[in-house]
Amino acid sequence: MPYFLSLVHANPNEFPAVIAAERYAFENPLQPIFRLYCPLLNNSIEETISATADETRKKNLDSIPSEPTSTWLQVTRSKETPHAPNEPILGGAEWIFIPENTSTPQNLESEVKSLSLRHPAGGARIFAEQAFRILRTAEFEIRERYSGKKAYMTLGSCFTVPEYRRKGIAYMLMEWGLERADEGGLDVWIEAAPDAVPFYERCGFEKKVTVFLDFQCPDGLTDVEKEEWEVARVSILPITAVIMGRMCRCGGIEGFDR
Repeated sequence: MPYFLSLVHANPNEFPAVIAAERYAFENPLQPIFRLYCPLLNNSIEETISATADETRKKNLDSIPSEPTSTWLQVTRSKETPHAPNEPILGGAEWIFIPENTSTPQNLESEVKSLSLRHPAGGARIFAEQAFRILRTAEFEIRERYSGKKAYMTLGSCFTVPEYRRKGIAYMLMEWGLERADEGGLDVWIEAAPDAVPFYERCGFEKKVTVFLDFQCPDGLTDVEKEEWEVARVSILPITAVIMGRMCRCGGIEGFDR
């Protein structure tokens, strides 16, 4: 069966379907790190999907050249109507371009704060901020060592729904971004779950750092904040993340290993 890759357009019709498919993919089976990056709002999947889709669409509409910009892709069975109501999303990805000289300790801290705001105020947000600071600092330090301040690309998401895994869909999504990275002379840096590492290695990535999230509750919290912090810890940890890099292959991707 042929599959078709297309851009996700910033209109109200397409993003909700892609975000719903993303959550379905990462929760079957559940990837704990997904709940760190994409927590449920008020324990409601429907509310979370709606809010995330609105935020993602707005971010794409408001992007400016001097800041990181993202491109969302979707894979469907239909070439003509990828966003038709009855046309399922089989997979998707968010490729993000990071401009030169924008990766700084100050921007890293701003990113950590922004990501943690996805969690409710209190102990859960304090927990999230600790986790994001560890993850983002590890990625920042190893990337600086290899790529310096150069522009680069990264993945905000890459998924295939369970029923269509091992059918080449993830390679379609990966190939699109890697071709553009090589055309632009860009390295690519990603944060991968351990079970996804073999796939990314086949795409030319190398393991650079493995991060095991394990940290203590900070001092100075109220009893309520401590309880909220512990609930977040139990629901999300343990998490292992692998920072992987793929240096630019300006000659193309002839060695792309399917």
